Amino acid sequence: MEVTSEFETIDLASSHQDSISNQSPQVNCPPPNDCTRKEASKFIKWLKASVPVPPCCSLLFQLGSYSSATRLYQVWPGKNVFFFRGHMICGPDPRGLILTVVAIALSDYVFCAYTNGTAHCGSIRAAISLALTAIAMANLILASTKDPGIVARNEASSLEELGISVGTRSRMVSIGGTMVKIKCCRICKIYRPPRSCHCAVCDNCVEKFDHHCPWINQCIGLRNYRYYLVSVSSALVLFVYIFAFAWWEIRKKWLNARMGLLQLLGDAPETFLLALFSFMVICFLGGIIIFHSYLIASNQTARENFKQRYAHAANPYDKGVLRNIKEALFARLPPSKLNFRAVVEADWCSIARLLDGTSASRALGEETNY
Repeated sequence: MEVTSEFETIDLASSHQDSISNQSPQVNCPPPNDCTRKEASKFIKWLKASVPVPPCCSLLFQLGSYSSATRLYQVWPGKNVFFFRGHMICGPDPRGLILTVVAIALSDYVFCAYTNGTAHCGSIRAAISLALTAIAMANLILASTKDPGIVARNEASSLEELGISVGTRSRMVSIGGTMVKIKCCRICKIYRPPRSCHCAVCDNCVEKFDHHCPWINQCIGLRNYRYYLVSVSSALVLFVYIFAFAWWEIRKKWLNARMGLLQLLGDAPETFLLALFSFMVICFLGGIIIFHSYLIASNQTARENFKQRYAHAANPYDKGVLRNIKEALFARLPPSKLNFRAVVEADWCSIARLLDGTSASRALGEETNY
């Protein structure tokens, strides 16, 4: 992961080549346009030798072999992780997504194993819960692997060439007759579109940024917002279904055996814990649905609401409840601003300079420690 992070942040470091060159010896290589394929092969050999990749993962991460065509996802400076040759894009930390998948799968397993009831009814319950689980998983994958609306970076010009200085980090634009401030992103070197924000986790500017969801390991923005809502809604339906039958089983045992709470907990601990966990998830997901229903009706994002952006000013994006709902849930999604599978020209010399500077910095740190 460390090598991937260094490899992906090369374009960001290109604006600081002067400072890097002062700290470490430069690599004698020709300009980027004169870099040969031989230099690219050397870099691939270095990468394979430094980071051993299992054979089963070499095809997935495209590190096992070198192709003459370098794709945008292979040199993208953000922190995203790409799968299936750039067709799927995820955030940098998969732990939340893994926890979500395990929670859904484990809840369905406990439900099918311990709340069957009679044989006939139990098979029907299990089939319905499996179908709801499959739907929830599919929507979760769609929300977590779709481009949220990443804005293209400007690597061709410097901040000075764009006329961006310390005193000109924002501009005022008119939207619906209301003046709205747009800010400059010094990392992406652009003036961000209205309602956009730079995500510190994924290191990208995202159009109509809502929030970064750690539970699905992805930013929530213009192009995956509705998938996020469908994912939350389908998970809510699943856990309502599980809670209803788990509570029904607990109530049936309590009425038939006349047990106390402790006796009931000892007789069916799995069902009791499943009902308790499902109730907690229902409260959490239900709160999210209610909150986002309000945001959709008022045409706000979670970030705008948190910042109280329209507490003392009119919302220029509010078109009425019905139009806001139509825009958020039924309007055609715009195409992605970036084709991550597009062929780009890799700047191998910049890569070599960065690696050389990183190695020198580490060596300097080791000398200092000793």
